[in-house]
Amino acid sequence: MGSSRRRVAVVGGGVSGLTAAYLLQRRYDVVLFEADRRLGGHAHTHDVASPDGRVLAVDSGFIVHNERTYPNLLRLFRELEVATQDAEMSMSVRCEGCGLEYAGARGPAGLLASPRHALRPRYLRMLAEVPRF
Repeated sequence: MGSSRRRVAVVGGGVSGLTAAYLLQRRYDVVLFEADRRLGGHAHTHDVASPDGRVLAVDSGFIVHNERTYPNLLRLFRELEVATQDAEMSMSVRCEGCGLEYAGARGPAGLLASPRHALRPRYLRMLAEVPRF
């Protein structure tokens, strides 16, 4: 006699598909379909050689997580015992074509990374958009 559990298909092996498969497998027989040769979707770790010859693991695709914005993701990380590490997060912009600059890591001082642009309308419009990020 076969299993009485229903079968569920999950399409995509990115973080959402892997999470869905992980949670669903508690009650269902799950089959995961992924078109790529690897799992992870946009999140991918690349080995990059540093100038001194060491190999550094650089994660791309996965940018930031924090308790306020991603409480469910962090709860999943704790459940899976995935280690996390605090990191500084900032945003900087430099457009050589139009001369606009913003250095987010410098805090309020970064608002005037190029003081000569402080009163330019284009610069002020750019600063108005910074909180979106």
